Amino acid sequence: MTITALVDRLVEFLAAQLIDVRLEPADGSDPRTPDLVAGWLPPIGAEGEPKIPLIIARAVSGQDADDGSAVTVQLYIETYSESEEGWRDVTNLVQRIRGALTSARTIGPFCLSLPLTWQMSGDEPLPQWVAIMTTTWSVPRATWTESTQ
Repeated sequence: MTITALVDRLVEFLAAQLIDVRLEPADGSDPRTPDLVAGWLPPIGAEGEPKIPLIIARAVSGQDADDGSAVTVQLYIETYSESEEGWRDVTNLVQRIRGALTSARTIGPFCLSLPLTWQMSGDEPLPQWVAIMTTTWSVPRATWTESTQ
């Protein structure tokens, strides 16, 4: 299985887990489920461009060791609220994702390793509220074969 398969399966898993979540979008339309993105956002103005609220799942690092392989995936969770209580939306979304991931612990052949960590970001201008969740997954790796040289 590939690193991209992990990210894609994680996005599919989160979509199913968050199907009933409704949050205020930045464009003032009716509350809706967060957009989910694998990797990076498309260029601004691209057709079908994801809008806030959104979650971006991004593989950021990996490690191969004698006892296994791991991939770190960060979830960038962004909500919108002009209220000073807007931090509650992103925090509740973090809680919902934490619960789903720690309850399931596996997505296909990928296994979540604890600890799962998250932090609020103070870098985004209000009314955007951002949290970054860091997850580490043990992943299957290729079997090494002896060189025939």
